[in-house]
Amino acid sequence: KLRRTAPQNALFHALIDDARNIGGEQLGGWSHDDVYEYLLGEWSGWEVCEALGRKRQKPRRRGSRLTTTEFSELIAFAVRRFAEHGIILELPGE
Repeated sequence: KLRRTAPQNALFHALIDDARNIGGEQLGGWSHDDVYEYLLGEWSGWEVCEALGRKRQKPRRRGSRLTTTEFSELIAFAVRRFAEHGIILELPGE
C-alpha cells in the first residue's frame, strides 16, 4: 500500500492554515500542530497516555503512516468537520 503523498500532505497542511485564517476566534489559541493533532484524533480515535501523574490524549494513528486512500479520507473528514463549525474550505478544483 502506498503511503500518503507529498502533495496530499501539503494540501492537508494548507487546509489547516486556511481554517486557522478563516476560523478566527473559533480557533484562537490553537496552533497549527494543535489543529493537526485534533483532526487526526477525531478521525482515527484517541488513546489516553499517562505519565508523571498526568493524562493526555493522543491520536491512535499518525499521518505519516497513512495510505493514500486513508489520507484522502482524513482530508475529506477535515473539510466536513470544519464545515460543521462554519469554516468553509475549498479543495483545489472545486
